[in-house]
Amino acid sequence: MWLSPPQGPARRDADRNAVGVYRGLQEAKLSIPWDVQVVAFNDSSIAQMLVPELSTLRLEAGVIGETSVDLLMERHAGRKAAKYVQITPTIIERGSTLKP
Repeated sequence: MWLSPPQGPARRDADRNAVGVYRGLQEAKLSIPWDVQVVAFNDSSIAQMLVPELSTLRLEAGVIGETSVDLLMERHAGRKAAKYVQITPTIIERGSTLKP
């Protein structure tokens, strides 16, 4: 999860951990997104239940699974060298972040 005051992101974590972050920010009398912007990852159902709704990064499980199988098949076929694969998440902007 990213907690982003003006100086930039401070932390990364999954959507489910945002519940505690939201509570802590409320107790500290800080406003989301005006005082602190919050971004997490996974785009779980929790993201849309929070107030304000949580901005998140969606990681496509199907793409991750397909890529994993492809890499395993290549290794089984004899590929010895390591292979770098990058899977780009989708940014889902909601109420926990300000528009640039």
